[in-house]
Amino acid sequence: MNVKNKTGRVRIAYLSGVNLPGTLWKWYAVRTLQTSGSYKEIPRGGVCYPATHVLPTVTFLNYVETLLRITRKPCGRGNMPRSAERTRNRVFAAILFLVLSVLANPAYAVITCTGTTTSVNFGVYNTFSATPNDSGVGNVRVRCSRTGGNVSVATDIFLSTGGNGSTFASRRMASGVNRLTYNLYIEVGRTTVWTDVVGVHDNYLVTGTPVNKNYTVYGRIPALQTTVPAGTYNATINVTVNY
Repeated sequence: MNVKNKTGRVRIAYLSGVNLPGTLWKWYAVRTLQTSGSYKEIPRGGVCYPATHVLPTVTFLNYVETLLRITRKPCGRGNMPRSAERTRNRVFAAILFLVLSVLANPAYAVITCTGTTTSVNFGVYNTFSATPNDSGVGNVRVRCSRTGGNVSVATDIFLSTGGNGSTFASRRMASGVNRLTYNLYIEVGRTTVWTDVVGVHDNYLVTGTPVNKNYTVYGRIPALQTTVPAGTYNATINVTVNY
């Protein structure tokens, strides 16, 4: 980096191949020196980049408070340029709705099971964050009761792809014709995708008191889907409980 005063103007250069630290940073500049030697004005409001963004060779977007004092500030509501704030918050309330069906095995005629679900709500997805959005957590609740003696019940819970051109490798939420990639997992570490073949199996004894079982659905939206347009995205997942 070099900072020079040339006929009252500030020259700023920055070596290429350097990643910005943090999540999103607000870089200010008075002017930057282009490869041709000309100067380009930078908005005093600053420019926000994702943490993985590599700055070009002669673009160093810092605000020069003095000739030798250069500062940076983190991006966030209230201190981002309006254009950057609109970009950061352009994907709203990505919500996954779950629909439940329960299928009984004839061998369990004395058992009755019902189910309810809690939707997976991801809230606001930041398209420029380098961190996946893991805030979406839902729940499948199964309630089983008996009409005879004590019965041991085995249940299997499976999830559909969710439509919108989804596969189990890459589920998609929709907002009109636009798509946002996500997936659903069995465990909190989000390594095993929940499918219509790989599901959650459980065994338990149903006595005179109904048994309530809760199974958590862990959602994840991969990071840096920077081309996703603004909108509210959702999908409908069919949840099947076999017992």
